[in-house]
Amino acid sequence: MFRKLFVLLAAAVMLFTACVAIAENQTDPELEQVPEFLFRHYKDGIGCGVCSIYTAPSTDAYRVGRASCDTDSEVYVAGRDASGWILVRYMTNNRTDRVGYIPRSKVDSFTAKNNLNFSYITCEATTHIGITDNPMGKSDYFAILPQGSTYAILAKYTYYGDWWYIECKIDGQYTRGFIPRSTEILRTDSTVVDIPDLSTFPQAAPDGSALQGTVTVIGDQCLVRAKADTASNWVARAQSYNVFPFYGTKIGTNNHPWYYVNVDGTWGWIAGTLVREN
Repeated sequence: MFRKLFVLLAAAVMLFTACVAIAENQTDPELEQVPEFLFRHYKDGIGCGVCSIYTAPSTDAYRVGRASCDTDSEVYVAGRDASGWILVRYMTNNRTDRVGYIPRSKVDSFTAKNNLNFSYITCEATTHIGITDNPMGKSDYFAILPQGSTYAILAKYTYYGDWWYIECKIDGQYTRGFIPRSTEILRTDSTVVDIPDLSTFPQAAPDGSALQGTVTVIGDQCLVRAKADTASNWVARAQSYNVFPFYGTKIGTNNHPWYYVNVDGTWGWIAGTLVREN
């Protein structure tokens, strides 16, 4: 009898915690604005052959085994990110759904119907959280986010189940995946990206502009150009998740914002669509 009461009490506590967490999520104005995304069905594939799959849009990102997708077969596409990578859902040989990114170099010929538009809300894990790349199935976790770790909520996915789509670090590598939206949300000013001390950067640009902050590259191998113009000569390359100081902004070609940055001693402009201001 005591054991049965204990089990019922434990279940009640877990249910109460989940309900409180959901209620908190629903009443947080910023969380309410988190975008939702879906996948578009391509019954006959998108014709780009067999492609490697990464959990985040970078060749340095965490990869689940040797994940790959045959895009000449049935595939689901969520859209293209700012750096040209495509987020897909596909089925493995053992009939398991998985979600991940295909590098731009493999899918340049494919025209995506949607562009990905994510939030970036940093949180702290209040307990160990399992991360899955299969929002269509049960909790088949590929990694565990330890308690106290920082992660960022990017979007929500409710087509099947009720998930937050997040970005975090696993074994030092940037990773994206799904966690239940019943997870308790603890907001934090921390960031997934390691931001260097601002005092380590030049405090002014050659033109006298003062240091304004830092940006994180969200594109893969982005070009830094001499002018805020896609036709301008490139002066440096910036890798995914690199952090650079910026000293000014302007509207450049296509009415897009550009940032004036210092990339390891080289000064130039990087498209605002390829970076995230910290």
